[in-house]
Amino acid sequence: MRRSPAACTRTRRVANYQVGSSGERSAVRRTGDNSANVLRAFLACAFVLMAAATWASAARTIKPSRSLLRDDSFCLGCHAPESLAKGAKPVAAAVVYRSAHRDLVCVDCHRDLTDVHHAKPPARADCAICHTEGGVSGPAAGRKAPGHGDLHSLSLPRKGERAPTCTACHGKHDASPVLSASSRLAPARIAATCGACHSAEARQYSESVHGVAAGQGNKDVPTCSTCHPEHIALGRTGVLRRGVVTTCVSCHENPGLQSKYALPGNRLASYLGSYHGAASELGDNRVANCTSCHSVHDILPSTDPRSTVNPADMPRTCGRCHPGVSGRFGTARVHLQPSLRRDRLIFLVKTGYQVFIGGLISSFVGYIALDLLARRRRRFPATRRSAAAHPQPEFERLSLDQRIQHWLLMASFITLMVTGLPLTSPSWAVSRSLVRFLGGMGVRAIIHRTAAVVLIGLACYHLLYVLFSRRGYRDFWQLRPTLQDGRDLLRMLRFYLGYSTVPARFGRYNYIEKFEYLAVGWGSVVMVTTGLLLWAPGVSLSVVPKWVMDVALVVHGWEAILAFLAIIIWHMYNVHWNPAVFPMSRVWLTGRISLDELRDNHPLEYDRMQLGGRLPQEDAP
Repeated sequence: MRRSPAACTRTRRVANYQVGSSGERSAVRRTGDNSANVLRAFLACAFVLMAAATWASAARTIKPSRSLLRDDSFCLGCHAPESLAKGAKPVAAAVVYRSAHRDLVCVDCHRDLTDVHHAKPPARADCAICHTEGGVSGPAAGRKAPGHGDLHSLSLPRKGERAPTCTACHGKHDASPVLSASSRLAPARIAATCGACHSAEARQYSESVHGVAAGQGNKDVPTCSTCHPEHIALGRTGVLRRGVVTTCVSCHENPGLQSKYALPGNRLASYLGSYHGAASELGDNRVANCTSCHSVHDILPSTDPRSTVNPADMPRTCGRCHPGVSGRFGTARVHLQPSLRRDRLIFLVKTGYQVFIGGLISSFVGYIALDLLARRRRRFPATRRSAAAHPQPEFERLSLDQRIQHWLLMASFITLMVTGLPLTSPSWAVSRSLVRFLGGMGVRAIIHRTAAVVLIGLACYHLLYVLFSRRGYRDFWQLRPTLQDGRDLLRMLRFYLGYSTVPARFGRYNYIEKFEYLAVGWGSVVMVTTGLLLWAPGVSLSVVPKWVMDVALVVHGWEAILAFLAIIIWHMYNVHWNPAVFPMSRVWLTGRISLDELRDNHPLEYDRMQLGGRLPQEDAP
């Protein structure tokens, strides 16, 4: 059989390989081995590159999709306690599903997670993502996370990572609704929650009358968050925003709670009726408030020997602000409620002043009305006035010494009224504005006491002036009230009412001027005496019982109101607004009175001077 050329060629190559010399066979074998090694190396490199590409591709595709991460089982595969991975923190599914966030998934809070095999723990969850104004509905609506205007956010710059966060109070995976019993902020548990950082305060609260009731499940008693709400940006309560007094009375003045727990009433009214309450209403943050006497966290009933308001401990409690108070202070009443049944003396003094002031001011207004009506009907004799080309002679009525005394009295009186009357009506907006204008209660007190020193010095000087000055003694004697003053008053009333055609005739001083001098003298004595008692309460309380101080406070305030109304209505009319002298009598400035004024207003003095030859002859009738 004949072979093809190609087959012959293959046969010869094989024959040569088989029957050739050993040297030739070795060469052929080496040539074949090198090609195989190169091929194997190439294939190995290709395999490594393909494996690397496959691993990189697998690494990219092994990250679960966002929809897959929203399956909590994907996270719980490592974090569940029964299948806890090495280094992972345990998270019990049952705890999460009972929490307030049971409708959320892990990545709703841990938004930085995109890989199930995360090498480091997730960043702290930002609660503000959801808890912003309008971002959450229900009880949590409007609640803001730290760093967004809340109380604990103030410590972020100082404490950094150690600053309290949302989870410190609300918990992490076990965060429960605030109103639920399982919440860390439930009334029975909130003290322990806050006590993690505020241990001393929590211990005091747990032993207080509020803490004991809260531990028993009473939801009406105040808790930590009642007085110290965390979310102050939107909160409407709490000592930081509304103050101590307003926070306390929000419960103690609640009619429902008063009836339910037999709480004493009128605590706010009795506090505001005291100096402490008035000063607090006017912005004084240093004055005593509820916690100054009843303590802060360890509030106890007054019957408890440990209570700061226990009668045996009252001198020490009040002595913190008023050193030297006597032991009798423990039996004194603090929250005064003046009535015929309780605090009767205070009630009688206050009522007496109110009746007296009402009657006196009504009399002033009635007298002024009669005087204006008589002048309108031209019932007074025509006032004579000399022509301007012929100036009238003038006579000294007040010496320079007397005018200086009057100026000092006027300056001290106005200053005392401006700085003192706001305390009698602290709730008025004008009172608060006036105190702010003066620089606050501290500056107001300094100004008030400086004016009081001027008044005291003036009173002492005037007493010496009366005793050792001939003119002072003479004027004092002429200013004393007499029976003739009563007759003059009745005669003027008859004249005003039309029963007489001739008004009363007065000497150097009429009954109006005598009344005002007597009122200034009496008022100065009362105001100085009560003011000195109130100046240093600690010293006064070491000498006199507290009821004396209570009476002094009532008298001081109402006497000031009486003086203010008398000056504004009675004195200002007779010296400035009376049509006979309007716009004002200038005697207090120049000390001199014209001849016509002397003849019209002091006819008896005019007659006496005429008889004494002290008037010009051409003016004699």
